[in-house]
Amino acid sequence: MSHFQSEKIASFFTTQTTVESIKPDSRNPRVHSPKQIKQIARSIQSFGFNVPILIDKESKILCGHGRYLAAKQLGMSEVSKGEHPPQLTAKKLISHLPLPADWGEQRTLLGVTER
Repeated sequence: MSHFQSEKIASFFTTQTTVESIKPDSRNPRVHSPKQIKQIARSIQSFGFNVPILIDKESKILCGHGRYLAAKQLGMSEVSKGEHPPQLTAKKLISHLPLPADWGEQRTLLGVTER
């Protein structure tokens, strides 16, 4: 493992926390429709809570508002949270930028059917 990889792992810790202790960011740039929240909730039911909600030191959500809303909708009392040092808060902005890429439909279908 490279020094960079170990630094990244050391700067990100995942633990469990209560849903009520997490605070949504009122300035969150993403808006999730009720349909999207239902889809996320179904994914959590099917596959578990695999991606933690990223929070800052005040427990405000940096990334994961949709997962937070889905967890609330499911009546979950605890979720996984990941805490980042303050200098990585910029990741919040990056993670919300739309990427100029399309899904390769044929490759996506192949990847699903081959497994």
